[in-house]
Amino acid sequence: MDKRDKFRIEPLLAHYMIVTDPIDGGMPGILQHVVTAQRILSGRGIGAAYVRLPATYELRSDVKAYIFEKTRPFSVEEVDELLDYFFRLYPNWRSEYDLARMVLGGKFISGPFTKMELEIPGPLKIWPGQSQSSQLQLRHFPAQRALALTLARGQPWTGCPS
Repeated sequence: MDKRDKFRIEPLLAHYMIVTDPIDGGMPGILQHVVTAQRILSGRGIGAAYVRLPATYELRSDVKAYIFEKTRPFSVEEVDELLDYFFRLYPNWRSEYDLARMVLGGKFISGPFTKMELEIPGPLKIWPGQSQSSQLQLRHFPAQRALALTLARGQPWTGCPS
C-alpha cells in the first residue's frame, strides 16, 4: 500500500490468508508495513473474520507462518475501521473507495481459475469460473440492501464503474 499504488483489496477477498510472525518475515525494511496482516494475526478488526488453522510452519527459527481461513464476510464496523485507518493517512482516498467498501463487506464465491479485480478508482472486473459460476453479493451498508450477480461463462464483466 502506498500513495501511488493505493490499497488493493483483492487479497482480502481470498478464502485463505498466509501470515508470518513476525509480519515482516524476519526481514525488516524489505516488506511494506502490513496493516491487514497485523489485524489478522491479532484477531482484531477484519481479523475477527478469520480462524487460524492448527498447523504452524517454521520458515526459520525466528519466523513462523500460519494459514488463516476466512469464515464470514467482514462486518460494516470492521471494514470502516480498516478504511478509516487508510483515510487518516490519505484523506483524498475517501471518495475513491465507496465501491471497495461494498465489495469488502460482500461475499465473493468462485471456482478455480477465476478472479476479481477492483481498480481504484476504476471498474470492477470479474472473470467467470471455468467449472463453476462466480458470484458476488454486495451489501449497501447504509440500507443493508443486497445486490447479487452471477457469471456463468464468457469474458470478464466490467459493468460496475467506481
